Amino acid sequence: LAALAVGAAFAYRFMQGHLSVLIHEWKHELISSLVGNKNKRMEVGRDTGSLQYEYTKNTAHFNAFIALAPYILPIFTFVGILITAALGSKLQSIGLMIIGATYGADALMNARDISPVQTDISLIRGGYSIGLLYIISWNMLTTAIVLAWAFQGFSGVAELCTTVTRLFIVLYSAITGWQPGA
Repeated sequence: LAALAVGAAFAYRFMQGHLSVLIHEWKHELISSLVGNKNKRMEVGRDTGSLQYEYTKNTAHFNAFIALAPYILPIFTFVGILITAALGSKLQSIGLMIIGATYGADALMNARDISPVQTDISLIRGGYSIGLLYIISWNMLTTAIVLAWAFQGFSGVAELCTTVTRLFIVLYSAITGWQPGA
């Protein structure tokens, strides 16, 4: 928790203005590129920015995910995971601090810009409420994965995945009447 607070404080203090906008727009660009879109132009100002990209009929269904990328992508945590993996299991306490700090930075960055005036969120199909629900759900999942890893390592993440899968099977069965093995 202390490392998380340090990471959030660092992001609050140093990731402002142009840098914050650049990171925000880069997350849009990253997902846009990964799904195969052609990025045309990025504008980064002190408090605002935009990304223009060209999408096709085959990539259009990713547009909401691209729009919400700055609020859900744990890019610093991903880098922290890579660093921790490189350190190996002998330095687990340092790995916990690295992941905690990088996740703290991501959590603050993901939450800072959430607002009904953000067109990233308000202009997606379903509007602001659906966008906010998606953002909250995705960040809860990321938090659960980080906590499972922090408390039980990779076996904790595996157990979390197994439990969530079982939950979805139960929900699906309850909604549709489908029975496993039937």
